[in-house]
Amino acid sequence: MNENGFSQLYLLNTNTNQFKKVPEIPVGQINSLKFHPELPKLAMVLNTTQTPGDVFTLDLNSFQKERWTESEVGGLDTKNFPVPELLLMKHLMR
Repeated sequence: MNENGFSQLYLLNTNTNQFKKVPEIPVGQINSLKFHPELPKLAMVLNTTQTPGDVFTLDLNSFQKERWTESEVGGLDTKNFPVPELLLMKHLMR
């Protein structure tokens, strides 16, 4: 789901029609979602300032993430890149 320009991942229980927000997804965009054919795992690409286009898997029972790739960023340390934040106009007008 797009929430103010950032991706937020929710899981839907199709038996109860209840949504559950997946915790601790970094601020950024999620794309290329693909369920594992047999295991309770979801593969995705997380595009954040710290993980620019990296592939992760998410265990759908424990919500543990596993990073599969480390995108090339020209030797820069992405831990030093700022995390984007949403600025609301009412805060800017003070």
